[in-house]
Amino acid sequence: MTVGGFLLFLNIGFLIFLLGPLFCEQLTTTTTTTTQAVPLYLSEMAPAKLRGGLNIMFQLAITIGILCANLINYGTNKATPWGWRLSLGLAAVPAIFLTLGGLICPETPNSLIERGHLEKGRAVLVKIRGTENVTAEYEDMLEASEIANQVCACALFHHHHHYLKLFFSNPDIHQKKNS
Repeated sequence: MTVGGFLLFLNIGFLIFLLGPLFCEQLTTTTTTTTQAVPLYLSEMAPAKLRGGLNIMFQLAITIGILCANLINYGTNKATPWGWRLSLGLAAVPAIFLTLGGLICPETPNSLIERGHLEKGRAVLVKIRGTENVTAEYEDMLEASEIANQVCACALFHHHHHYLKLFFSNPDIHQKKNS
């Protein structure tokens, strides 16, 4: 979105006018990823007693962002002939903040533990909690990681293989009878 917003802001020619929206198509992907990844990240990083409140604050921030975008569009609509350029170019501002914020955020302890970096995961947990007393939470994360590693998709199918065999081997289930 940053590149597309900047190109649309400049609008130095018809070709840029055509290419700018192609870069802006990333906005949909970025927005979807952000609205899914940020609550997950907050849930993994925040202490249990703050998780719900932080995720509600994230939803509030999204709503305020939508309000600000609409107010900017309303305000730049009156600026002719370049108001639309300003409106599209200003879309790059939140994209820049998200990009820079993503670069400075630490990895979650759960992610590090899942990938086998146990000491690094504990160090990040100590850093974000601000105390050395994280043994109980760390052990919970280790236990959850072990349980998650024991569960696999093949185990899910193993327990229900007779249903799958019936479904995939019986052609009558897939076809509508004409009689």
